[in-house]
Amino acid sequence: MKSVDESLHIWLVRDGLPFGYGVLLARALQKKHSVVEIITDGWSERIALQVRAGRSLRFLCKSLTRVGVRIDQEFAKGMIDISQDRNHRPYAISPDLIIVTESAVRAKFDLSKFHVPTAFVVIDPYIGFEEHVRDVNIQSYDHVFVSQRDYVDQYREAGCQRVEWLPFACDLELQGRIAVPPRYTIATVGAIHPKWGAERKRLFDLISKSFADCWFGRAFGREMTQIYSSSKIVFNKSILQELNMRVFEALASGSMLITDRIQNGLLELFSEDRDLVCYTSDEELISKLKFYLNHPAERESIAKQGYESVMARHTYDHRAQQIVASMLP
Repeated sequence: MKSVDESLHIWLVRDGLPFGYGVLLARALQKKHSVVEIITDGWSERIALQVRAGRSLRFLCKSLTRVGVRIDQEFAKGMIDISQDRNHRPYAISPDLIIVTESAVRAKFDLSKFHVPTAFVVIDPYIGFEEHVRDVNIQSYDHVFVSQRDYVDQYREAGCQRVEWLPFACDLELQGRIAVPPRYTIATVGAIHPKWGAERKRLFDLISKSFADCWFGRAFGREMTQIYSSSKIVFNKSILQELNMRVFEALASGSMLITDRIQNGLLELFSEDRDLVCYTSDEELISKLKFYLNHPAERESIAKQGYESVMARHTYDHRAQQIVASMLP
């Protein structure tokens, strides 16, 4: 087995989202290692779950073909063999490590042909825990990395042997500060989840009624970073007390972050009123927004310290190093 200081051959199984977690992790790993990216198509995995639930494979594939979705039927039969590509050819390079990142869908991967350390990276444990245990066979992985500190013990209790907290992070090139003139007073980038997003929308509506030049909507990549960098303050509200990606993205933009005061490790990673600002109630939120908008020196001091903290300890380069160091004996 190679050492942590050597360049490794890593197989990274991820979804195809252009700005998703898998891409960010791949970019970090590729700075030092040779990475084979095995990209799942999503539809085949969905079908595999439907088949195990009793649906007809032939009917499902035929239905999806009608609307233009191409399905590899062998890939959709259940346990997915990643030792070959979609053309059933073996990959040219054997792996030293195999890392599987959670995607929006769940599937079991056949890793029985390999005798190397394996890891599963959990992105949304508060949504996917039961499926990870039931459908992914997560207990079979050598290592499990969980994005939310409060769920680490839950995965251990489910039978996972080596479980670590691996918080989200930022990508310096995609999410780092951009020198743009101020445009917005307060901004947040994201979607309103139909089931869990009502409170976030309520709070942003409250903010918009209290302050001018606010922005809320969807954006990705450098467009998102440009919005954050051009805002005096970035607003965040967790949905389920999660330490979400927006915390790291906002801090990396160089603007001051105000976020709800959660547990889950937030104030283990960052210092309140030094790296970021927290609120608990509507009144505290509006009061602190007014204060920091009226005191630019204090606001910019916190923004600068938050930027320095996230760059020093919380980039995807740091997370990639943690994964590799933990997986090697």
